[in-house]
Amino acid sequence: MVRTPRAVTMLWLLRGAWLEAVIQGRPALLAYFRDCYYPTLRFLSDPQGPLHACTAEEHKDSPFVPVYPAGWFTQTP
Repeated sequence: MVRTPRAVTMLWLLRGAWLEAVIQGRPALLAYFRDCYYPTLRFLSDPQGPLHACTAEEHKDSPFVPVYPAGWFTQTP
């Protein structure tokens, strides 16, 4: 079972939490790292986590996460 879509969602949510923490200031940034960033990275990089098949030397794409829709760049207005 490929779990990469879940990893993409987690990273998207992590980015949103970061943007909110930056606006709120230093205490929120500390809470972001403690409550969001480190637990999420632990989850993603776990041997059973969504990114378990990726290494520093190799990335394995998921067939379920398209970069762009088929035919996106071939359409004319």
